[in-house]
Amino acid sequence: MLRLVLLAPVLAVVVGSSGQQARKSPAQIAPYPPMQFHSFGEFNQHDEINEANMLGIAESLLSSGMAAAGYDTINVVCNGWVGRNSTTGELLENHTLWPGGIKALAAKLHGMSPPLKLGCYTAPREKNCMCNRLWAGGPCEEGTGAGYEATDMAFFAASGCDHVMVDMPDGPSTAAAYRTRYQAIGDGIRDSSNPNMLFGVWSGPFAYSWKWAADTGGHYWRIGDDIYDGWQSLMRMWDTLQSIPNIAQRTKPGAYTFLDQMLIGDVPGRVGTVTGPGLTHDEAVAHMSLWVMAASPLLACSDPRNMSTAIKEIWMNAELLAVHKDPLARMATRVDIGGGHEPENANFCPDSYPACQRLG
Repeated sequence: MLRLVLLAPVLAVVVGSSGQQARKSPAQIAPYPPMQFHSFGEFNQHDEINEANMLGIAESLLSSGMAAAGYDTINVVCNGWVGRNSTTGELLENHTLWPGGIKALAAKLHGMSPPLKLGCYTAPREKNCMCNRLWAGGPCEEGTGAGYEATDMAFFAASGCDHVMVDMPDGPSTAAAYRTRYQAIGDGIRDSSNPNMLFGVWSGPFAYSWKWAADTGGHYWRIGDDIYDGWQSLMRMWDTLQSIPNIAQRTKPGAYTFLDQMLIGDVPGRVGTVTGPGLTHDEAVAHMSLWVMAASPLLACSDPRNMSTAIKEIWMNAELLAVHKDPLARMATRVDIGGGHEPENANFCPDSYPACQRLG
């Protein structure tokens, strides 16, 4: 049931009877592909993802103009949840890294000018963050195991999370099983106090997520394996995208294909979460162009606190960002594969997409 709450003589908002926000359409939540700072690529030690560093990044997004350009969200990946309350089942926070909790961080971001948003990370498993495989000796983060979907989404909403990233690239053996897990997450978001949290479906190439993610409430979905820092990996992502029959028809405001985080400004060969030979400046320019052409979310992983002028110009190129924010939200399609294409993608892999993608 809905009730009208008068806030002032000439201002009123509609909320649910339980305090839940009125639900927006996908196009209202994500009118163009999201633009965010993503902590996963830049910070290489588990304790570096903390409140002080994230607030420093936020201040730099504001002072550099990146926030005004559209990069309005701080994605916190890993190191949020260290267990569960044995009575309520709610997530327990790492108060060493987040002294005031995630809710306090969200409040600080929301209070900036202009306001920034908070992205919160989880996975549909008992433990996530690769559980000691991401950082040697690092802790495992509590995941959203089966049965905790509604509890965790209610917790994220109450904590002020604006974006929920749900990462499971190596989960069930069937696409149907993936969809079931993500549907439970989507239902939890819908029933939370904030049903308008951006919902990222980060499943792997065998989930066929482009076929069902929007039906579960997802606003964007991953289609491939993890990216690494090199031109060949970028081309693999692009060929994978263009190998999916009719993929462009699934893109519209509020529904996007995600080509994974971006490598512009990454430090070649460094030890961390994304390794590789790196990109030349021209390759970095092409990288930005390809992701915009794909109408993919833009996840900036380079540190805006010490970003070079050349790298900043790529991230903030006004002409490209105007295309990225086009209200039609259309994806570019390949009309001629030409010479030099990967032979396994010549026929656009109509029948064996994952196998084709692996051949790349």
